[in-house]
Amino acid sequence: MTSPHNGELPQYLKTTFTDANLTHTFDALPTTIGQWTRRPDLESANGHLGLIQKYYTRTDGKRPLLAVDFDRERPIAKIVNIVPDKGEEDISLPEANRLEQDFVTALRPLLPSTVTIRQQATTLHLCNLLTASTYDLFRFHSANKSTGNSHPNDRERWLDFIKAAAVEGLDDRDEHKDLVRGALLEEGFTERHAKQISDDYVRHMEMAYALM
Repeated sequence: MTSPHNGELPQYLKTTFTDANLTHTFDALPTTIGQWTRRPDLESANGHLGLIQKYYTRTDGKRPLLAVDFDRERPIAKIVNIVPDKGEEDISLPEANRLEQDFVTALRPLLPSTVTIRQQATTLHLCNLLTASTYDLFRFHSANKSTGNSHPNDRERWLDFIKAAAVEGLDDRDEHKDLVRGALLEEGFTERHAKQISDDYVRHMEMAYALM
């Protein structure tokens, strides 16, 4: 479990490219882009997934492999993975983001202006995923941070938050659970109560989606 800092948790960049002719655009690029070189020997078409994959490897020092997935049905591609060279240590999240940004920085000047590049922030807070009113339900659901949310009034307000958050797209995935835990710690809950309430969040979010 990642320890949050000020309620924020580290996130992958999740770079996406959008344009009508992305596959052809990438095929027309130079073989070497900055410190990256294309590896057509590794490329494969995953027809059953509707994807085409292209690979790039660093040309200096260690040789991590970067993969770009191209959707056959939609005009979108995304950087989906950066893996270490054989025998090398796993790549940390900050290092993966640095490598991904290095690739995008080298690639950007070579792309036509019609290509849109989007990236996720490298840190994320629960409040970034919710409207202000729903985040207020979260912030003020408990009258006493030292006792968790066991009081009946606190439970009622907590369930109001769950319902509103589900409508706004939060679910029971680990990423969202960790963001809830991080925000609880920031709001002054103890580690024990933050874990208890974030576990409770998963259970109630599963029920909320079953009723939607």
